Amino acid sequence: MAHNYDRESVQELLSWAKNMLENKTYPEAPYQLNKCTKILDCEDYLNSAIATISSHWENPTFHPTIEHLWEFREKVEKMDGIISCRMVGQ
Repeated sequence: MAHNYDRESVQELLSWAKNMLENKTYPEAPYQLNKCTKILDCEDYLNSAIATISSHWENPTFHPTIEHLWEFREKVEKMDGIISCRMVGQ
């Protein structure tokens, strides 16, 4: 999925990540994000991503870091949807 790197889109993503940290709703670690990426500590990952993206979001060199956080968000939200559907079906 193509994402925008404008201020509004990035700030919304950062708000989502900060909310996840504040509410401690991130997945338990280790968390397999994709075939090549295993996050050993989701709290540390989110803190690092927030700090890096907040400081460098305008620099295209850091767009992969933003994409990585979007991928994390999409997977977490997909899993939340699956769990919610299972709970409703019980």
